[in-house]
Amino acid sequence: MTSTALAASPNKADRSRLELRTPLVQVPDLEHFSALLNRQLGLCRRGGSRLAVLMIAIDLPEEQRPAVRQIAQEAAGARLANRVRSTDVVCRVGALRFGVVLMGAGRKEAEVVRTRLSKVIAGRYCVDSTSTELTLQIGLAVYRESGETGSELAQAALIDIGRPHLQMAALP
Repeated sequence: MTSTALAASPNKADRSRLELRTPLVQVPDLEHFSALLNRQLGLCRRGGSRLAVLMIAIDLPEEQRPAVRQIAQEAAGARLANRVRSTDVVCRVGALRFGVVLMGAGRKEAEVVRTRLSKVIAGRYCVDSTSTELTLQIGLAVYRESGETGSELAQAALIDIGRPHLQMAALP
């Protein structure tokens, strides 16, 4: 598990740690994420490449102050965006979900990414003097195998969130 210490009002040094290599796109809901995914699928079809989708559900304790929850969610999003390739697309879907479009990835590559992300994003986040534990579940869908449209892939990844995954079960 990793621990991330953040200040409620990050100074210049703290802000530089949160700068994103891959832009984090904000979409209000799954419908808008599906539309974005359809655009990425168009690129995939034209180029004859593969594509995989990860849906990440973030869970934070309800008893945490809203400000602590917000900062921890932003830090998790920044960590996520910094742990994928610049060719991938990372979206914050609503309040507690993220979607990742892995361009040129099939099931095998996406499973590796899922395992790696679960290790580096989940964990303890410290905001000022308050500590909170962030847990997550990651669902996976692969173009053609799980669906042909953005909506089908997003739904398949959401359904996969609830399934047990051997790679994630081995985490401490």
